[in-house]
Amino acid sequence: MIKQVIYLLLALVVLVSVCMHTKPGKEEHIDEVESCVTEGLRSGSFSQTEVTDEAMSRIESEQMLRPMIEKMILFDEYALFSLCKVKGADDEYLLSIGMLDNVFVLSKEGMTEKIFLILRQKKIID
Repeated sequence: MIKQVIYLLLALVVLVSVCMHTKPGKEEHIDEVESCVTEGLRSGSFSQTEVTDEAMSRIESEQMLRPMIEKMILFDEYALFSLCKVKGADDEYLLSIGMLDNVFVLSKEGMTEKIFLILRQKKIID
């Protein structure tokens, strides 16, 4: 019985240690958010905002999207995981959770819609 408890505690300590040392940083979260928003802009299926090919190539060539995302997101780092949120006019929206060297996006469509909503509130897009 005591050996089982010791093994369980040892496994728990190893798991916590691995989680503490492998949680992704802010850059990884920004990369994932940027790729999802770019995908949403390209497909046009996540928003009523129409983005022409010319506008999309300009956005990518001038790298306009990343600085906007960097200013919009809130990054919270905890002992075992990290969170990426975006603050709207009235609420905060959770975009992604990072742990074990991975960034898990909760919903690509939902995240892109929240980003577009905030960009509309700030009158950056129509």
